[in-house]
Amino acid sequence: DYVFDGKKKSPYTEEDSNNPINEYVKSKLNGEIYLEKSDINYFIFRTSWVYDNKGNNFANKIVKQAKKIETISVIDDQFGVPNHVDFISSSTLACMKKYYKYSMIEKNRSHGIYNLSCGGQTTWFDFAKYILDGIEDKLKTSSDLKPMKSNHFKSNVERPMYSVLSNQKIIKQFDIQIPSWQYYADKYIESYDE
Repeated sequence: DYVFDGKKKSPYTEEDSNNPINEYVKSKLNGEIYLEKSDINYFIFRTSWVYDNKGNNFANKIVKQAKKIETISVIDDQFGVPNHVDFISSSTLACMKKYYKYSMIEKNRSHGIYNLSCGGQTTWFDFAKYILDGIEDKLKTSSDLKPMKSNHFKSNVERPMYSVLSNQKIIKQFDIQIPSWQYYADKYIESYDE
């Protein structure tokens, strides 16, 4: 999602102009360009705000902080869509199963770039609140979440203010169901185990 500069106020489509705002994303975009210029058949699935129940990601960091810190400040003016790895993997599998049933003509028409993102949008603050409200009973402590503006957050990486991805192209091409981001956040909450 960070291949876009975040200046748009509606979900980005695959046809929108790229304008990455940091070096890391420029390298990712260069990979996309290299694939597009090659002779191979390819799929690029763009996604955003990836998390799961293990590992070093935003959801787990917030939960970890909630166990130790009384007040947590979270950015409330950057908009995007959280995507659980289970959604990404199951949706990718669903698309590939349909792809392998296509005729050769349908296959050739389907190659390219797709946004793969849950429905809806949120801020980092609201996502954190959703997660912590959901596991509140399981935590032994409680933290106070405070909204914070991006310009008060010290970071070496510039991030777009708006990085919501439209998922209409992938729905149309592969006829897959796209749940809201809350659906997988609820699954994260249900399976949360200290």
